[in-house]
Amino acid sequence: MKHTFVLGILILSFGMYGCAKEENFAEQPAVESNPPHGVQMTEKSNALSHWILEEADIRFYSTKTDKNDNDIVEEGVFNTYSGYLDKQGNLKMEIELDSVDTDISIRDQRIKEWLFETARFPKVEIQSQMDHDWMNALGVHKEASKVQPLTISFHGKTIQTEASLKIIKLDDNTINVMTQEPVHINLLELEMMQGLNSLTEVMDLKSISYLVPVKFQGKFKKP
Repeated sequence: MKHTFVLGILILSFGMYGCAKEENFAEQPAVESNPPHGVQMTEKSNALSHWILEEADIRFYSTKTDKNDNDIVEEGVFNTYSGYLDKQGNLKMEIELDSVDTDISIRDQRIKEWLFETARFPKVEIQSQMDHDWMNALGVHKEASKVQPLTISFHGKTIQTEASLKIIKLDDNTINVMTQEPVHINLLELEMMQGLNSLTEVMDLKSISYLVPVKFQGKFKKP
């Protein structure tokens, strides 16, 4: 099934806001983001990579429907990630699913255990092949749009999708990448309905949508 993404990836959580208020590269170890300070990358990863993901904002949106048919859209984020674009144009990203943050700790815990099953599937991995020369040729303060194919590995499944991206070159060593439209992650296709149904039941909801829009904005820098 064709999706519409990120990226970044990109990426990814996912339809799980149904609880009550009560993603490993050897060169790129995942680190916790802390915008505006960004993330710390190892010396080894810097040597192997051309563009490093310095900071990112990865958000997902969940729509739940109560017994009175009222739709409620809620937002969450992921705080731990890593990524790079190497000199051959290989884009790789990871999102640590244990870093999900919905502002409600019991809900976060249920999402991790029931939906993501992080003990078995701790990460989301995103890969793509980009035109590295095209990125370098983009002028400073110029922007361009690009539809980029993505391969996403999530919950033991691998899916093919694409992201409509806007890329802005802030200076010779910095690019900003954002999704122009959300990427829709299909939990039914990923065989995550058991966890989603558990979240629906514990909240006494009518339903939680299995289609989860994800937005990405990230800053890549040359080391």
